[in-house]
Amino acid sequence: MITLRRYLVLDGVDPDAIDYTLRRRKPREALARLLDGRSPIIDCECQACDCSEVATTSDDGGVPVCAECETYVVDDDGDVHCSRCEDVEIVQESCGAGQQTRTYARLKPPARPDADPAGEWACYWDTVGDDGHIVSRHATREAAEQAVLAHDWPKPGDRTAYLCGYCVRRVDVDGQVLAGEEE
Repeated sequence: MITLRRYLVLDGVDPDAIDYTLRRRKPREALARLLDGRSPIIDCECQACDCSEVATTSDDGGVPVCAECETYVVDDDGDVHCSRCEDVEIVQESCGAGQQTRTYARLKPPARPDADPAGEWACYWDTVGDDGHIVSRHATREAAEQAVLAHDWPKPGDRTAYLCGYCVRRVDVDGQVLAGEEE
């Protein structure tokens, strides 16, 4: 059984002894001696990094995880990415008065693809004003979509709904954005 706190709780074993054991140099071996065959050691079940360390807590869904994997983010496809994954960044932002801070995990912005000056697809800055323009051109629609995601990635703490933004547009042979809605 895993608690929702930082300590592993097993039937018939003192939680303080487990806490002490997990802080030792080789916690897996020390915990195995402490348990004396009464209960198996529970491994971290993080699917994102597959670290297999000793689980010391659980996430909100009850999945046993180690301390490093308890901070995670879920992408739009439902895949979990823990703080050990290369595509996750830990963001710390100020929350206003009193120098309060908030720390959370989020996916890193996607990389901006290489531009293709002759490409037929564009990452376009679309606005209600008169300064709409092509930001970058790309050979494929997928590259333009990736450029839109990279440019439109919100800054930490930015939850503003804007009247303008980046979108994908098709460009004609003369470099003019085709009229109408997004392609």
